Amino acid sequence: MNVQQRINMGLRNNHLSLMKRIAAIRRGDRRATGLVLAVALSALVASAFWPTYVGLTYDSSQPRSYFYTSQTERYYYVYYSWPGYYYNYHYGYVWAYRTYYYKVWEFYLTVNTAPEGIGSPSGSGWYREGTSASFSAQGQVAGASEGIRYVFDRWTGDYSGQGPSGTVTMDKPKAVTAVYRTQYYLDTGSSPSGLPDPGKDGWYDAGGKVSLSQPGKLVSGGPAKRYAFDHWLLDGQRVDGEAISVEMDSPHKLIAVYKTQYYLSVSSPYGDPKGSGWYDEGSTATISVNTPIEDGFGVSYVFVQWGGDVASSSPTAQVLMDGPKTAVAAWRTDSTVLYATIALIVAAAVASVAALAFARRRGLGPFRGQPLCANCGARIPKGAQFCPGCGQKQGASPEGAE
Repeated sequence: MNVQQRINMGLRNNHLSLMKRIAAIRRGDRRATGLVLAVALSALVASAFWPTYVGLTYDSSQPRSYFYTSQTERYYYVYYSWPGYYYNYHYGYVWAYRTYYYKVWEFYLTVNTAPEGIGSPSGSGWYREGTSASFSAQGQVAGASEGIRYVFDRWTGDYSGQGPSGTVTMDKPKAVTAVYRTQYYLDTGSSPSGLPDPGKDGWYDAGGKVSLSQPGKLVSGGPAKRYAFDHWLLDGQRVDGEAISVEMDSPHKLIAVYKTQYYLSVSSPYGDPKGSGWYDEGSTATISVNTPIEDGFGVSYVFVQWGGDVASSSPTAQVLMDGPKTAVAAWRTDSTVLYATIALIVAAAVASVAALAFARRRGLGPFRGQPLCANCGARIPKGAQFCPGCGQKQGASPEGAE
């Protein structure tokens, strides 16, 4: 029963009481005059409309005296005066005010958060019985440290809802709880900076897992330079592998670490050059060629030195890869064997001619038994009619003989 209903009930009871007293006047009190009766009837009519015309204050804003039945229930008394014509034993019927009272109950609304102490929810307090109480909570609350926040999820208790605000009717003490989800921030990046990163940085619910894979196996860094994915750094700790799963039990920082690589170009026209390829920054590369290289006919190619970004006279050299490098092999032609062969051939030919000349003069070998030309002394082959040296006919007198 609300306040207005209680007032109306009190008015009806007072009307009935006054009617009964007027009847008693008619029956027993002969001293009452018609004037008294008229005044009484006028008072009855006026009193019925008194609260409307006077604007009866039945619940003032002045400090009240509360009576607590528990920590969440209390009441106070509301007093009000109602005018009427009342019988007094000493003075008879007189115009007066009679005071009435009734209890007004109040119930406490408790607005909590889970976890406790999150944000500043509003709405906790005392509310009159039967009234509506509004309450609300923040949709998002920053945590005590960086990378932590709380996001409103739902209401529990004496109210169920998904929105950050609500209303309940206070027909008893009530408690509502704003339930928050704890979220942690995953910060991703790359080293060196500016290279592809996993790209999944953001807020994640506590207890969840985030799966990530390498953002790029190889990334071009310009001519003869590139970056190759190497490993992960999770909160400063190395984690190997191309994929990683991060459990969101706290804020995390994940870095994709790349290693810098440079290209070494090894070129040579001969000798099967080795060592060209990609090398990690700061590593040492080995280059080599085979030497000498035979080309046939007594000619060979002999390694002289390395040129370009490498200075070495050894066919096998070490190169520090602190940047893109080029190694070019220089060669010289070696004709020693060819020249020696030619010399031997010439020497053999000269020796053969000399030997033939000597044998001819001595009549040795194939010249044995051949006659000598009387004119020039040359050996005349068997059966020859003329001298192969001077053309003198054999058997004729030498030129100039008498």
